[in-house]
Amino acid sequence: MKVLFYMPILILLCTHISFAQPLPAPDVTMVQKIALEYARVRPEDLTKLKKRTMMAAVLPSFQIGVQQNFQNNIDIAINENVSVTSAGSTIGPDTSDINQRSNNNSSFEVKAVWQLSELIYNKDMLDVAQEARMQARDRRQILADVNKFYYEWLELKNGVKRPRNKRLPPPSPYRLQQVAAELDSLTGGWFSRQVAAN
Repeated sequence: MKVLFYMPILILLCTHISFAQPLPAPDVTMVQKIALEYARVRPEDLTKLKKRTMMAAVLPSFQIGVQQNFQNNIDIAINENVSVTSAGSTIGPDTSDINQRSNNNSSFEVKAVWQLSELIYNKDMLDVAQEARMQARDRRQILADVNKFYYEWLELKNGVKRPRNKRLPPPSPYRLQQVAAELDSLTGGWFSRQVAAN
């Protein structure tokens, strides 16, 4: 009978304790993923860029040209006839000859040019390779920052005490908020929203 009396109190106490415990923090891998998305560090974008660069070498470049020529030629020839005979001298009629020619030429040209050498060596691939190296460097830096701030945030949140270095000043009482702000800057504010939702 006493056991039945204490059973509801025990259930109520266990329920109260389970609700009083804080919910788990966001997983570090999720924080990393959100930080990389926010920084737009996506390896699949580089794969697409590499494919497009390879396709560009196969496709021709088109050249369009228009040429217009105007030519106008005028030839003038004037002949005077003078005749001297025993009967006298006569000046004949003036004869003139005028020739005018004009040419107007227009030409329109379309060319498709393939650079077959780019199938073997495409200089744009060097740019893609350099972008891949820069993106890998950025990815490593972002992940290192997320890991550093995430685990410091967990230690501060859970009250884990580190051995204090006597040469360094004591940590600021606002350090937890500073670390959360760093994680927010890496995730575009997602981290604080997740913590608040939990």
